[in-house]
Amino acid sequence: MKRLLSKLLAALVLAALTVAAWQFRFEHAGPPLSRPFEPGLPGWEWKGGKGREANPDVSGAVTIARNLKAGDPAAQVERVLGTLNDVRFLHVELDAKWDEVVQDGEVRWATARAIVYGRQKDGSAVFPHDHGIISAYGSAPWHHEEAVFDLVPGSGELRFALEHWGSHGSMAVRNVEISMVRQRAWFRPVASGLVVLWVAWAAWWVVPALGRWKWPRAVLAGCALVGATWFLVFPQPRFCARTLAGQFQLGSPIPPPPVVPKPPEPPAPVAPAPVEPPVAVVPVIPPPVAEPPPVVAPVPPVVLQSPPPPPAPEKREERAVDEGIRRLRDRFNFLHVVAFGAFGVALFGFARPRVWPIAAVIAFASEALPNYQLHQAWDRGDLGDLLADGAGLALAAVVVAFARKWWRKRYAPTGHSHSGDSASGKPLLG
Repeated sequence: MKRLLSKLLAALVLAALTVAAWQFRFEHAGPPLSRPFEPGLPGWEWKGGKGREANPDVSGAVTIARNLKAGDPAAQVERVLGTLNDVRFLHVELDAKWDEVVQDGEVRWATARAIVYGRQKDGSAVFPHDHGIISAYGSAPWHHEEAVFDLVPGSGELRFALEHWGSHGSMAVRNVEISMVRQRAWFRPVASGLVVLWVAWAAWWVVPALGRWKWPRAVLAGCALVGATWFLVFPQPRFCARTLAGQFQLGSPIPPPPVVPKPPEPPAPVAPAPVEPPVAVVPVIPPPVAEPPPVVAPVPPVVLQSPPPPPAPEKREERAVDEGIRRLRDRFNFLHVVAFGAFGVALFGFARPRVWPIAAVIAFASEALPNYQLHQAWDRGDLGDLLADGAGLALAAVVVAFARKWWRKRYAPTGHSHSGDSASGKPLLG
């Protein structure tokens, strides 16, 4: 019992450190790219839908609504963010609510949503696989939404859009803040250290369930547990980071660069008017000497504090493989069977099938955590995914049991059943 409590306490400490590192992962990397909604929506383009004249309301919120049966067109409101080639991470946060939003048909994205996407010079749009901060279904009260998008190369001119492609309902948004962020310098080494500690904890957890070569197998089983948690549970979605507790701690915001006033130009010297000589013949009198122009004191230079140097750009990562995996995952529950089947083979092969409860926890968390982060309710699709995950784990247990039985039957010792080595000199599994 004491050993179990020690393991649970260590897991709680590691979880707290992981959450803290995740919440402090990013920091501001530039001035804000947006400002609160103002009358007339300056900086925003109302591309379609009704309600242009009524937005924003007195609370500063913009509401987009649609009733397809009444013939309402799709609503679209956009803000151009610019071509941010040297920016990898984009932080978006806002307050939102929606009422009775109904999806149009079987198209999953045909609903009320808030997205980030790119526009190419030829007018074509570039949509990263995870580009939405909101996909509204049903009703939800006012709440806070926040995400950091990992931008893909070649996005073009980035835009933030509020859209309503659903058949019914409304969505209201206010306090939109968009800014450039970057990872803190310490995040990668800290994350690597946490991964090592989690592998050590997982090996410590499964080692009582192991037989021979227990520590090498425990480390491999720990790698399987941590790898499955990272790729199947945390973080999700893959291309936009969501908070785990509260809001991201980005530090002090970076103000926009100061506007340098133009120094005043010195006044031009005015030459005196020439004096005409009299008509009468008089002795030649030299013309009066023109007074020299007044000496204008030079304008002192305006001393301004130079803005901080821009941060070093972060390289955007190619995500073609991850994009393909995520598309398959969205289309086929079969991928759930394959993913958790591979995880189960690795875990049950290195450990024992008796560690199935922790595999079941990972399967449940793979559906629960995204729903929590995206403020979505459970639906039949989530239950279908859980059944597919369980089928993959069950299939893996059967495969491992069959492989062990086959191995023992082929290489079992004939006369020395108590020996740890087989007659052929090959070790036994398990």
